[in-house]
Amino acid sequence: MVERSPAAFFNASRTAAANSTPAQVAQAWLTAEGEHIVPIPRTKEVARVEENVAADSVELAPEQMATLDSLPPAAGSAENDEARRRIER
Repeated sequence: MVERSPAAFFNASRTAAANSTPAQVAQAWLTAEGEHIVPIPRTKEVARVEENVAADSVELAPEQMATLDSLPPAAGSAENDEARRRIER
């Protein structure tokens, strides 16, 4: 069974781009999915803004993308039913 947790993504991101943070890998992975997906990270810290900007320079090879794509969806949801209904209107 493949692990379904933030730790699984963290471990895969370490393999994908050793010199990048998991957040940078996540942004690069989403950006590589196509022009229809635009990650919008939020932060209150200047260091995180700089980290997010640096994510633009992270390039993932096809095999790295495949590793990340092979992870199962995260277990659970950050949204509740009410939030989902508002989104799906």
